[in-house]
Amino acid sequence: MLTEIFNTGAPMAGHAEGYYCWAMSHRGLVRADNEDTFGVSAHSDTNEQWEGVIPAHEGWAIIADGMGGHAAGQIASRLAVECLRGVADILGDEEGIENALAAIHGTMFSAMRENDALSGMGTTVAGVILSADDALCFNVGDSRIYHMGSHLSLISEDHVIDGHVLTRCIGGTSELDLPEPFLLRIMWKKGQRLLICTDGLTDMLDDTEIAAIMDQERRSPSEALINAALNAGGKDNVTVVVLERLG
Repeated sequence: MLTEIFNTGAPMAGHAEGYYCWAMSHRGLVRADNEDTFGVSAHSDTNEQWEGVIPAHEGWAIIADGMGGHAAGQIASRLAVECLRGVADILGDEEGIENALAAIHGTMFSAMRENDALSGMGTTVAGVILSADDALCFNVGDSRIYHMGSHLSLISEDHVIDGHVLTRCIGGTSELDLPEPFLLRIMWKKGQRLLICTDGLTDMLDDTEIAAIMDQERRSPSEALINAALNAGGKDNVTVVVLERLG
């Protein structure tokens, strides 16, 4: 069921309508490869770092944390982002997101059927669909979404047991039926932020540490968060997208 929440906060002046985005991905200090991928509607490539403005209408951002072995994990997360970009025209409401995730899920299983080396690959996804008035948030797995207004609030749902065992993902070894995504619509004010991140961040930093960086770092919050995760050990790939409402 789709839930709605409403947030208030102090507005920022001097900016046009839209959303400023800071996106960054890092392989961490332990793993040899980066199986995370991010994508945003205003940027056509998936790479290690990007920042810029996402228009207020028809914008989106997503991260994916792949699994299934080094090559398979990288392919899974990139497939998820590329497939979402390809069906972006159907996004905008609950049904559109469910259909888009179903398309990603089906693409993942088609790739596995065509290549035995990719058997069992899957990915978490977490993202937001932006409009002039609100944001529709969604996730499958344990990648998270936070809202930062007067305080930091977790607004996604972890699909795990025993700490790190996923109960839902896109692809994987489950049946072809799509796991139900968590969906939440929020309204947020100028100057407030959304954070989308993989567990490479939340395993290294607690919410208090994340909140302090989100509140204090104005120029490059994604880079500051990733640097803090690396300083804490960087045991996993880490990907962060921070969105700030401009108007």
